[in-house]
Amino acid sequence: MSIIIPKTWSNCPRQVTPRVGVAWSRTDLLVTEKGSLGNSAWTLQPKGCGNSGYYSHLPLKMFDNNETKNGITILNEWIKLRYGVFPNIGFSNDPVYPEYYKHNNIIKETACYYSNGTTSGIACNTEDSEKCSFDSCKPEGYPPTKHNILCNRETVKSVIFDHVDIRNRESSVFNMPKFQYFCEEKVKFVLALDSSSAMIDRDNWKFIRIAARRFVLYDLPNNTEIGLVRFSAKAKAETDSLTSLSSDKDRESIVARIPDYPEKMAEKCFECAIRESIKLFEKDGGSAFGNVVLLITSGTANINDLNAAINLARNKQMKITVISYAATSENQHQLASETGGFTEIVPSKGVGSSSHLSMMIRLGDALLSSVQRHLGSSEEFGDLPVQVHEMEYQDTATSIVNGTFVLDPMLNRDNLFALYFYSRDNPYVKRLWLTSPSGKTFEGKSEYSLSGHYFTPLHGVNTPGLWSYAFERESQSHQSHFVKVFSKPKSKSQATVTGRLLLDKNIFDFSEGSLILLAEVKFGDYPIHDARVRVIVWYNGSESKEIFLIDNGNGDPDITNGDGIYSRYFIPPLETKTDYSFTLVVDHNDGRAYTYREGGDGEGDGPCCGSQIPIYREDRDYLPSFQRISPPQSLRVVNAPILSQIPPNRISDLRARIEEPKAVVEIQWTAPGADFDSGLAKSYDLRYSTSLDDLYDSFDEQPSIALSEAPLAAGSETEYTFRFTHYDKPYYFALRAVDENNNQGKLSNSVEVFIPAPPTTSTSSTTPMPYATDTVSEDDIHLTVGAIAGIAAGGFLAVILIITFSCCAVSRRKEKGKCMKENALKNPTIYTSGQIKTSALKDSSRNNSIDTVDSAAKSVTQPVHWTASQLLTEHERRQTPAGTAHIYPNYRPNPSSDYSYLNESYLQVGSVYSGYQSQQDYGFRNEERYGPYGGGGSPRSGSYSAPSDGFPPPYDNSGDYQKVPPPTLPKPKIILKASPNLQGSVTSLASDRKRRNITQV
Repeated sequence: MSIIIPKTWSNCPRQVTPRVGVAWSRTDLLVTEKGSLGNSAWTLQPKGCGNSGYYSHLPLKMFDNNETKNGITILNEWIKLRYGVFPNIGFSNDPVYPEYYKHNNIIKETACYYSNGTTSGIACNTEDSEKCSFDSCKPEGYPPTKHNILCNRETVKSVIFDHVDIRNRESSVFNMPKFQYFCEEKVKFVLALDSSSAMIDRDNWKFIRIAARRFVLYDLPNNTEIGLVRFSAKAKAETDSLTSLSSDKDRESIVARIPDYPEKMAEKCFECAIRESIKLFEKDGGSAFGNVVLLITSGTANINDLNAAINLARNKQMKITVISYAATSENQHQLASETGGFTEIVPSKGVGSSSHLSMMIRLGDALLSSVQRHLGSSEEFGDLPVQVHEMEYQDTATSIVNGTFVLDPMLNRDNLFALYFYSRDNPYVKRLWLTSPSGKTFEGKSEYSLSGHYFTPLHGVNTPGLWSYAFERESQSHQSHFVKVFSKPKSKSQATVTGRLLLDKNIFDFSEGSLILLAEVKFGDYPIHDARVRVIVWYNGSESKEIFLIDNGNGDPDITNGDGIYSRYFIPPLETKTDYSFTLVVDHNDGRAYTYREGGDGEGDGPCCGSQIPIYREDRDYLPSFQRISPPQSLRVVNAPILSQIPPNRISDLRARIEEPKAVVEIQWTAPGADFDSGLAKSYDLRYSTSLDDLYDSFDEQPSIALSEAPLAAGSETEYTFRFTHYDKPYYFALRAVDENNNQGKLSNSVEVFIPAPPTTSTSSTTPMPYATDTVSEDDIHLTVGAIAGIAAGGFLAVILIITFSCCAVSRRKEKGKCMKENALKNPTIYTSGQIKTSALKDSSRNNSIDTVDSAAKSVTQPVHWTASQLLTEHERRQTPAGTAHIYPNYRPNPSSDYSYLNESYLQVGSVYSGYQSQQDYGFRNEERYGPYGGGGSPRSGSYSAPSDGFPPPYDNSGDYQKVPPPTLPKPKIILKASPNLQGSVTSLASDRKRRNITQV
């Protein structure tokens, strides 16, 4: 185990042997003064069971003393990081991994503790400090711990022993790790340019020179050490040694060494290029160890030369990152993968005999992406440019085009607005305007950067806020124009928003598993909640698709809500071997994005983490408007899955709520997709058993409960309510999703249901009962008719009361000149809700009729004025199983509102910058079935939009939305929401408040 002493320490300690060139792009154990969870140790492990995490965070406070418990904590975090196991305890107020659970109707603590005090089953023997041993724990009833659910009930020991470190070993005893200490050094680079005749084609060499120029002059951090090599059949170092970029003069000296023209030799010698790079690294006592060669090439077909270059780099422990530029060969992927580097893809794209400008743009992005990935979390990373805007204006654009961008207050250093063009002789840009946040417009363009093929405005971007620009295109061109805006943090120590796509492979083989896209979004060291995170996937040169990532903690694929890791399954659109490029775009989500407020009360030192890392309202710091665009990262996909064979993803957050007196069970879960977490599943398979082992081992043989409603779009919160009249015995429920090709998802986690028998109720009751689950305010009181002892007496009394009430109403109308009906027509405030559908389903084990009721949406109450006859009619309707309907409240979530979590606000289909509507805008169940992923599924019929008069449309049986004129009285299948001053509302499972007789209204 290597411990790296930060280079911010002025000198290496005497007991540490200095090592030159020790460079690390990613840390396993990160020690900081404090983090997003205060003094809690935690591990970032978003890849699931059995897969290594990214790093473990250890607070500095842990090292203030030498307590044994701190050693056990570090041990636990390391085991989670390395072997992909999870906590075997519950968490307070966690909806998925609760602190307590029921087994055989007995409440037990959700934990799996061992004799050595750990929850992972491994610790060092105190009598023999050089040995470590494993333990195992399998408590009764499989408590809903994070490990049990995510690892499908496999023990910690089983998962660890299946790891490549340990697999096939005969003994469970292992030697203690050895520790080494090193001093951190900066990463050094050599830029190696393929100058063979392949670069003569079109504008290949011209674009290499332009992209390399911007890379050296603007992108590389100050004091970066870099050298330059060119190669074809032979290699030549264009610089005498590595140059430290401490001034503009140093940068110009490197740019001036880039050759004007490529060579005429077609042969390439990769081994020669690596040898010359090593000479530059090792000059004046330097080392190649840990340093990076950035190799721009079209590839090679010479396997012997390729292997020689790989062996040479391995011997020197240096890394090679390959930028595959207008590639004619595929072998360069192997060169990067086997030396610890990365591969970036810049596909060839032409316009007649010319190269398309996008090749130059993508080449510059690839260089910046390579440096970002190698610098990782180092100090120099904070000195890299941050892209806040990019727009391509294609040849079909109008004569005057315009756009906007936001420069947030976290940035505003070395700002660069660049309008890129293809030809310096004729850039096809006549005029350029720039408007500042104060509304002042500046006209004019600077030709200072003509050699870089871009214009800058005469007036620079120098103030945070919303900027706009416009430029006039002189005539029609077959080339595009690009606008890119960069900035840097105010200082290296300035906390700012960062977005990083976590791709750690160059080639992904789908025969080995599924690919999950992971993005880390942070403000400084703190995770950002509720950001809008999307990935633009490029393939086949110019084709693209958009994927929205989500941080919801549903377990598959996202592990923990609030850890700043946004995730989504990637399903290749092509079933052939293909190179893909992924561009990450993160923004403030219309003001919803927030992070942890430093110094808040949320800091703690307890265990971490369950299904969520909540940031309570008082500890939230809402972020200003921002956007971050990360340069593309490339990945080759092989053995892509056949789309028709991809199953739905697993449901990992199944929960249950029981109303024992009514024998009603409400289950909740996050909807999976048809293809992993994309699309719309066809159906659900819900089953139960008295034996948890039988439920999992022979699921298909257990009795089922059919779910009549079609599944919602992937990512939607789903509820299902039904009666369950099996009493006095614990039952275990689990379900899975099924797609249209009958592919079955993995079995969900289980929930236990125990309903005690009522004193006077038979367990074989088959009487269906309708239920609604509208949530009402605290002031609402149920509106219903009291129970009547006898049918005849009750009916007679009801008639007398109705006649009396009607006479009183007529009398009051005559005296005052007003009636309740007229008042209702003049001031109608009617809110409708979606349809509840009920169906009687058969219990396969007892032939009992199980009444299923779909849950209604959460609603906003508004005043309604009714006549006495309307009240009676509505009351009678509510006592029938006709159901109710979804409500679509006309409001937008406000960041200042006291939401427990804002993680459900995601995009609908359409533009990512306009028309934003969150899930809260639609109430609980969205009949349009779009879901929170920004797509997937289609509306049943029509689409919803709020009418201009402020009245939401009702939902009729055909599925179409119709606008309701204000005077229209409610139809029989629509529930009218009563206001608190009417002292009535719909019957609700969520409350059991006092009931009143109609005569008391």
